[in-house]
Amino acid sequence: MAEIKKGKTPKAVYITSANFYKDGKEFITKMNTSKFKSAELNCGYERESLMELLDKKGFKDEIKIIKRFYTRNGKEGLDDNGAEE
Repeated sequence: MAEIKKGKTPKAVYITSANFYKDGKEFITKMNTSKFKSAELNCGYERESLMELLDKKGFKDEIKIIKRFYTRNGKEGLDDNGAEE
């Protein structure tokens, strides 16, 4: 485990390729007003906001993986050949 240097504070980011339950959304909203929120990221990203963040940061392959393997049917956003629709 990495040590936190003196004067630095830990930050937290929870991500999921699914969605948070209502209480999870409330928790993330509360965390976004706390000292755990970083200057650049929110404290939580669920499916749509995660996809937007990944797109903004240029993580195209990761988006394809999530769409292919982290869905109920494994086909969301892909045609029968595995290409993006």
